[in-house]
Amino acid sequence: MDKRKLILLIVGVLFVFVLGGGAGVYYKTQEVAERTIKNKLTEESLEILSSKIISTINAYGEVVDIKGRDVFLSYEGDTIKINVDDDAVIYSVVEKINPDPSDITKNASQELVDFSQIKIGDNLNVGIKINENFQFEAQLIMIMY
Repeated sequence: MDKRKLILLIVGVLFVFVLGGGAGVYYKTQEVAERTIKNKLTEESLEILSSKIISTINAYGEVVDIKGRDVFLSYEGDTIKINVDDDAVIYSVVEKINPDPSDITKNASQELVDFSQIKIGDNLNVGIKINENFQFEAQLIMIMY
């Protein structure tokens, strides 16, 4: 009788072990398949967004760092790096000192400025393009007040 209980115990443990291993393999297979689908969607999305059909994509945020010609924008916890090449057009929106309260269109104006006018803490609205290396590249920058 003791031998029979021992054999049943061993068979039961082996069964649970095999069942657990099978479940683990199934779970891992599903996880890999999900990652493969996400990677494929990401690659396809990047190819579409970097095509000539898409002129620009807008990004908005606060400048948290500037390294060389790279500007780091942050908004609600997300941060991205945008390269600003020499061809980028940069405007600063300037509030007029004595605006005409009856005409909202004359309360601010735009000035063409250079890259050195961008400062940490500025809010930017950036028209970006994804280049052939899948990096964000600024086309148009508006420094907001």
